Amino acid sequence: MEEVWKEARGACRKASAQFIECMYAANMPAVFLSVLIDDCIKKGVDYNNAGPRYNTNYIQCVGIGTITDSLSVIKKHIFEDKTLSMSELLGVLSSNFEGKEDLRQMFKKKNAQIREQGGERNDITGKSSTGDKP
Repeated sequence: MEEVWKEARGACRKASAQFIECMYAANMPAVFLSVLIDDCIKKGVDYNNAGPRYNTNYIQCVGIGTITDSLSVIKKHIFEDKTLSMSELLGVLSSNFEGKEDLRQMFKKKNAQIREQGGERNDITGKSSTGDKP
């Protein structure tokens, strides 16, 4: 689990800033804000597409529940119960659970049980949001 946690944390850090910038630039133009920013007017570029001189992007804690659910499933089914291996999980995810609906439902049900119990899942949530390992 240590290696999974390290990789997940690194991947999130690396991808999040670039993804957020690209997502906002492509899908969330800020037209009304852009007309108020001199740099955007001069460049003729939207605020969310590198219009302003200063980068005001920041990481939002959106998706922390999904990260927590995912890491909880990995910890429970791969490292504790050994329901399947990491390579099997990656294969199932690559095929978007095609032909494995029973496995998806099991993850969903077990994760709901973990969520109701709180404790360990709350620890993963706390560690996810602070960057510590669970």
